[in-house]
Amino acid sequence: MVFSPCILYLQNKKIFLFQVAASPPQESEKNQAYNVWGIPAQLISNCKLYFLPGRMIMNTLSAWDRLMLKMGARMTKDPIESKRMLTEFNDVKRKNPD
Repeated sequence: MVFSPCILYLQNKKIFLFQVAASPPQESEKNQAYNVWGIPAQLISNCKLYFLPGRMIMNTLSAWDRLMLKMGARMTKDPIESKRMLTEFNDVKRKNPD
């Protein structure tokens, strides 16, 4: 197995990760899937993960991001989830890192 120098350096360190995402905090399976996909397996056991709700304001997204979001919403079978994906929200709170 090939390790990058960064992974070798971080492998024995305690890591704090703050994940900011559009998915609601109660969707812990989806949030955990992001972690499995995005964090190397060698580092997951050293990570202390914190989920922070994010925000989405449609007019601040790039045209590409809006297009991808709309395509994802169309591909979603659940109409409630599809509508939620296209609804603006701002769940960022100053006290969240507690």
